Amino acid sequence: MIKRFDFYIIRTLLVSMFAVMLCLLLLMTMFGFVDEARGVDETRSFLSILAIVLLDVPSSLAESVTYIVLVGVLIGLGAMSQNSEITVLRASGLSPWRLCISVAAASLIFFSGVVLVSELMKNPVLSRLFLPEAASQSDEGTWYREGKTFYQIRAFDESGNLYGMEQFTFQPDSTLESILQAEIGVIEPVNKSFVLANVTEKNFTSENIQFSRSPSGSWVPHSDPSSLKRRILTDPSQLSLNDLFDQIEYLHNEGKSTRLLEITAWTRLTKSLSIIGLVLVAVGFVIGPLRETGMGTRIAVGLGVGIVLEYLNRMLVPLALLYEIPPVVVVLLPLFIIFTCGIYLLRKVN
Repeated sequence: MIKRFDFYIIRTLLVSMFAVMLCLLLLMTMFGFVDEARGVDETRSFLSILAIVLLDVPSSLAESVTYIVLVGVLIGLGAMSQNSEITVLRASGLSPWRLCISVAAASLIFFSGVVLVSELMKNPVLSRLFLPEAASQSDEGTWYREGKTFYQIRAFDESGNLYGMEQFTFQPDSTLESILQAEIGVIEPVNKSFVLANVTEKNFTSENIQFSRSPSGSWVPHSDPSSLKRRILTDPSQLSLNDLFDQIEYLHNEGKSTRLLEITAWTRLTKSLSIIGLVLVAVGFVIGPLRETGMGTRIAVGLGVGIVLEYLNRMLVPLALLYEIPPVVVVLLPLFIIFTCGIYLLRKVN
């Protein structure tokens, strides 16, 4: 049953989390703008650079949300502890585990809001502003593979239509079978294909080369054509969950390793569990070892725990790729450590 003190705790912690987020947001925007401005030219105005930076911020915040929650909880509960509010709640019979429920509710509300905004911003807006420039800047284009067929795509427009496509099809013995060229490929959402224009095709046989030309043609990719541009040009960490799973399925079909993408997907899916684990750690710290310390010490401890977890995750990923450790193990090991530390701190307080 939700009581009045639950709403008070949730409100207090949400305010502290928003304060931490705003500080981090300011730093991300400042450093991101400086980094983007290094490559500024006549085609990129001040407003376009600022828009790119601001639209990229939600994704960066979603990656750091667990540490924002940790520091925010330490600050919020620390302020309540300094005002003796935690002492009053515990004297009235509130157990540390019951306190964790209120703190977890505030943390998950904040986490859900940040992730929701991040997922909404990833799909159309960010790609329309940034990715077309990335595609047009490459003279060699982008390469894409489906089985024994290789594609070179010169550029994409804002809607995902392609320009300057070359298709190289190879036989099982790796000899070139045909080359197909098309000037334009327009997405056909009904048939999930590309309608090609000004198509030229060369078929290679042991005796001769057959040449043909057609005003139109079609290409049916193995995956959704509307997501092709994002999956080819976007870093996996910037993909939405839906596009990420599409990319994993595509790599599975091509017989390529999906371990890194699976780790990324599992990390996102289990991030709410890591939030709960960090809540246990934060509550255990505030009503335990950090009960009488100042605000600066709590912030330092929160940053220290976040840095340790970040380095642990970065260390486990290459180990998983090198020794073929299952992605689930890589993701669950830090969670196990977090929950073990949190439960130990709370049991020690009791």
